[in-house]
Amino acid sequence: MEQDIEKALRSLPRNAASRDFTASVIRRLEPQEPRRSLRSFAAAAIAALLITAAAGGQYLQQRREEVRLEALRAEQKRLASELEELKKITSTYEPVLYVGGTEDADFYLDMRELGDVRAGNRDVRQTSAKITTDF
Repeated sequence: MEQDIEKALRSLPRNAASRDFTASVIRRLEPQEPRRSLRSFAAAAIAALLITAAAGGQYLQQRREEVRLEALRAEQKRLASELEELKKITSTYEPVLYVGGTEDADFYLDMRELGDVRAGNRDVRQTSAKITTDF
């Protein structure tokens, strides 16, 4: 049976290859530049756009935080200078003692007005002091 098939195949007419057959086969074997489709280009463009938008959003957020930090630092400097000014103002009133007050007035005792009371002299006692409310 094999021999019959071989005879039948040999009896078939032989076709000659075309002139560009060899060149066509070689062209198919050579690596070719893959064609980029419109879809892959669109996907790359969308990805680039999304990355750019994300980076832009991150930059804006960072810039907002920097501006807020600068504002907080300026506020801190302002408060520190106000505190120093208050310390200067109140340094003249340091020997002043807050005694109490009402809704209409606060009462302070100026310890500088008490005079010289010596601890060794038990007979000398300050019985009154000037009370000021003009702060």
